[in-house]
Amino acid sequence: MFGEKQRNQVYAKASGSYVLSGTDFWQKMGVSKWWDLFKLRVAYGESGNLTGIGAYSRFNTYAATSYIGRTSLTSSGTLANENVRPERQQELEFGADLQFFNSRLGLTLNVYNKKVKDLLINRFIAPTNGFSSLQDNFGSLETRVLKLC
Repeated sequence: MFGEKQRNQVYAKASGSYVLSGTDFWQKMGVSKWWDLFKLRVAYGESGNLTGIGAYSRFNTYAATSYIGRTSLTSSGTLANENVRPERQQELEFGADLQFFNSRLGLTLNVYNKKVKDLLINRFIAPTNGFSSLQDNFGSLETRVLKLC
């Protein structure tokens, strides 16, 4: 799939939460009579697209075809790139869960941010070299979401 230096990847992930309403401090504040739950959450994760290209896409491959009764070799229109890397995604999420009045009213807040870098894109190249496109790590993408339920 990918070049020798890109075959092994490490992706970190971690998450945690803390229930503030379960502390002694919360009980002493006096809001625990009507505010039942206050929980903070955070999560971070990385991932990649290790299957983003075919098994032999980093090599120029040729197919045998017939041309005027003879066998000839033709290549695909995409120039191979031995330095292509997997896409990398980073996600960060913050959240809070709140419940009021003996859990009759609930509120959830999420803030989500996802960044993708090294996107695998076929970009057009000059056809004078015999190919029309090159698969390369080119571009990035970011998604931000604020959700209140």
